[in-house]
Amino acid sequence: MLLEKAVEDQDVFLQELYAFRSELRRLADRGYEPDLDDGVIINIAPLHRLVTWKEAEKTWQALEEGKYRWSTMSKWMPGVANG
Repeated sequence: MLLEKAVEDQDVFLQELYAFRSELRRLADRGYEPDLDDGVIINIAPLHRLVTWKEAEKTWQALEEGKYRWSTMSKWMPGVANG
């Protein structure tokens, strides 16, 4: 019984780890490259699915809405005007 629980816990952990790796790979394949001049909150915004910091998701949504156009991140994001 204890061994079954340990195996189940390991399976859950592996699934989470694979999902984490998949998201990081997706961002890397899109060319994600943080620019320190953008600041922490804008640089972590693309990682909003991986972190528990609610501000990261809010900032991601703001970037999608076209805010922070001055940032390097806004120029990297598809669908956000470069102007």
